[in-house]
Amino acid sequence: MVGVALGVVVLVVVLRVERPATLWWRRQALCVQLCASVAASGVLLGVAALASAPYGDWAVPAGWSAAGMVDPESLDTVVVMSGVLLGTLAGTSVMYRIGWFDAGGPLGLRAARWVLGTVVAVAIWYAEREVLPESGASTFVAFAVLALWVQLGAPVLFIRLGLMEPAATAEPAVSAGARSGGGGGHGRGH
Repeated sequence: MVGVALGVVVLVVVLRVERPATLWWRRQALCVQLCASVAASGVLLGVAALASAPYGDWAVPAGWSAAGMVDPESLDTVVVMSGVLLGTLAGTSVMYRIGWFDAGGPLGLRAARWVLGTVVAVAIWYAEREVLPESGASTFVAFAVLALWVQLGAPVLFIRLGLMEPAATAEPAVSAGARSGGGGGHGRGH
């Protein structure tokens, strides 16, 4: 029941904050957006580290062994999420500045994009697992690069290869909540 209540609270906060946060973000210079991307990613890591600090001496109870390997002190998931947050925010900010893309097109082009995009994503994932040293830093970088590939690298490459067209408008699709409520234009704001 607590999980459902927390989910509802998060949903209400997102619905109230999405539009003003998006408008604020778009008004910022690209360097501010990139610095804010790094800062948001760092804050996520810092909060997780602080939250787990009081449990440093805690040991997994023997009765939990049936659940498999449990490592409550591990920040691996937060490191991955932080890297993805950085790559997503930075990639989307740059893509917004250079112009959006049209993900439509004939089925053959969509399939070619899917294959090429997947091959590169798997290569990034493979490098993180098998080539880079096993560390939180390499995991962070690999997932930041993976998200950057998805948000920026793949669309730019697909457009340059003729597998996708630039969008007719400079605006990415936004949710109904961000479109509603009037309030002026959403220029690209170089």
